[in-house]
Amino acid sequence: MVDIPPGIIYLAQRLPKLAAPPILTYLAYLLAESHLDIELPTWLLRSALALSLPVAFTVKVQWQILKTKWEAARHGAVLPPLLPDPLPGGLGFILAFTKGAQVEYPGDKVSQKFQELGNTFNARVFFANRAVLATQFEDFEKGPEQRRWLAPLLGTGVFAADGELWKFHRAMTRPFFTKDRISHFDVFDRHGEDAINQMKTRFKAGIPVDFQDVIARFTLDAATEFLLGNSVRSLSEGLPYPFNYAGDRTTLTNTSERLATQFVKSFTAAQETTSFRIRFGDHWPLISFWKDELKEHMKVVHAFIDPIVAAAIDKKKKSTVVVEKDEETLLENLVNSTEDPIILRDEVMNLLVAGRDTTACLLTYTIYMLAEHPDILRRLREEILTSIGSDRKPTYADLREMKYLRAVLNETLRLYPPV
Repeated sequence: MVDIPPGIIYLAQRLPKLAAPPILTYLAYLLAESHLDIELPTWLLRSALALSLPVAFTVKVQWQILKTKWEAARHGAVLPPLLPDPLPGGLGFILAFTKGAQVEYPGDKVSQKFQELGNTFNARVFFANRAVLATQFEDFEKGPEQRRWLAPLLGTGVFAADGELWKFHRAMTRPFFTKDRISHFDVFDRHGEDAINQMKTRFKAGIPVDFQDVIARFTLDAATEFLLGNSVRSLSEGLPYPFNYAGDRTTLTNTSERLATQFVKSFTAAQETTSFRIRFGDHWPLISFWKDELKEHMKVVHAFIDPIVAAAIDKKKKSTVVVEKDEETLLENLVNSTEDPIILRDEVMNLLVAGRDTTACLLTYTIYMLAEHPDILRRLREEILTSIGSDRKPTYADLREMKYLRAVLNETLRLYPPV
């Protein structure tokens, strides 16, 4: 099968609209010559053909702006201030946001605009307005545009679906997330102990550790075992070394460990690529014209997940033993609802993204904030040691009673929300 570049597909899909203004201009020229007996110079025809597309686009944009103003006036509404931009289509803000995200917090550029324009403003991305919840509720389900953005990464899973399909995915997963399920701490304790021991070894050797990377690996290992019954074992390769470390480095020789490394890198890269594309909406093929980078990453991700899904389906078909509900993994529970491998894979992807990113973000910023506030760290440590001790695993009841821990986590979520 021929792999057509995204940019070519983008242009081919829009070819009729792009060709319409020049064609209509040329037909008008022929009409003027044949029926109106008007002889126009060739240079005028060429200029008209060259300007027909930008003129038609400008007229369309201006019509949309006027239509929005009329609708607002008809309802007695006041439009929010428009985000000023030196480049057309909000391109200047998009480029500044993209560049700033490499050295700043993702929301810094938006916060600056809030200070300048107030808490509500209109950032027209590629000349398009964003919908308002009160009058365009369907756009706040997901909408066709957002589903197109998310489909390559999440397929038709719960975070990329609408309507009946969304209800189907929610019904499949919701029964699994009960108090009894989420209070099984053995999985998290085991992988957390592994991560801590590896960090201690590095610290004793005087080698720094990328804590954010450790958290990301820990949460992914725990999430894959909790959800799939098979951990990706990204910690099994050992912690990565700082880029400027000149000492000996552990060399990976085990095949499964190499596959785990590839999965972790591709899984992260796929999310980053999707996040980057969303800023450009349906026009992302213009920045990835000749190659779909996301497709390459997803091949690696699917190569890891597909065999696990296939094994779960095969196990259900062959098994004659009734497994207790509270002993099933989420994937085994999902197989009871459908044996469609694509639907199962999509749901697993959605839950992995949610399970890893939210937890990793919360843990990373909690440690960051505790490092900046040692007095809060001391008080939190006292509560944990008093309630649980230094060697006992917590219970669900313990977590409910530790009010200071809950306050710390809630405040971290307020300051640094994962979503």
